[in-house]
Amino acid sequence: MQQYYKLLGVPETATENEIKKAFKNKAKLLHPDRNKSITAHEDFLALYEAFKQVLRHKKQPSSTNESFVYTQQQKEREREQAIRYAQMKYNAWVNSKEYKELVNITTIGDSCIAILVYFICILLPVMHGFSSHNLQGALVGLLIGIVLIMLLRRTFVFKGKVQIIDSLKAIKKIVSLSETIFASLFIINCIVFFTIGLSTVIWISILLSSYIIVFLLLHIGVKKLRKYTNFQKAILAGAIISGLLCFNYFTSSNSYTGIYSFNKYNQHDSLIEFNNNELKDYVGIRLFNSIFIDGKTPFAIKYVFENGGLGIDVVKEYIFLIRKDY
Repeated sequence: MQQYYKLLGVPETATENEIKKAFKNKAKLLHPDRNKSITAHEDFLALYEAFKQVLRHKKQPSSTNESFVYTQQQKEREREQAIRYAQMKYNAWVNSKEYKELVNITTIGDSCIAILVYFICILLPVMHGFSSHNLQGALVGLLIGIVLIMLLRRTFVFKGKVQIIDSLKAIKKIVSLSETIFASLFIINCIVFFTIGLSTVIWISILLSSYIIVFLLLHIGVKKLRKYTNFQKAILAGAIISGLLCFNYFTSSNSYTGIYSFNKYNQHDSLIEFNNNELKDYVGIRLFNSIFIDGKTPFAIKYVFENGGLGIDVVKEYIFLIRKDY
């Protein structure tokens, strides 16, 4: 296997993206349509074989007899593919669908789940810092979030998989998704989060972290889901959390009310700060699009709570109070 890595010019610790980039660069030099050497054809076939073997070793490292037989059979088919690619004009090959799939570095799944996790890593520290120490705390939280992202980029889930340009390309590809079920689930998850999720009396950090935890459990512990992309696993994780949130919300009972006053001069982008730091840790139920009523700023909110089916309280209704209502 070492000779394959050497032929590609990458170390054995190289990521899948680095392997694909190395093959792409070397194929540009060795393809018979561009390289007039008498050994160009065989050099290109050897490069292609090394590329496929290294990718396979990266995904399923094994030395069993069964794997060896499979590899020998696969090598024959791959050599036929390589011969066909070598006989094509270089420009025709690189513009073909097969080539783009072969060296596709940007995957929608890896990029979307990474972007989501990176966003959460920034959001949690910034919101916690802002609620504790306003702007100074938010800046400290931002620095903490950046450190977390730098650490995450080295983990087994995200290592080497996502670059900024690659992520932008992946977002562009989302438009062409044909997997309507997963696309629909993604939309549903977003709706549930911003409606029922933010109406649940739970720390926003716990709510967001639950998505990451369930995703990691699916990613590591459920073998049947290994065929799914990270993006699909993230959607399934979100669906599980959405199901729990919906069950808790729609099986709630035993309503009770609570009135919480606030100082209108302490408002920050409609994230209400109640007097005496009441409900301080529950960002979701303090977040509103607008708090103005007929040009007037209310001084309190009346919440109607219910005990959720899973033991987590939910907000079923809220009413802004102005002076004449109180």
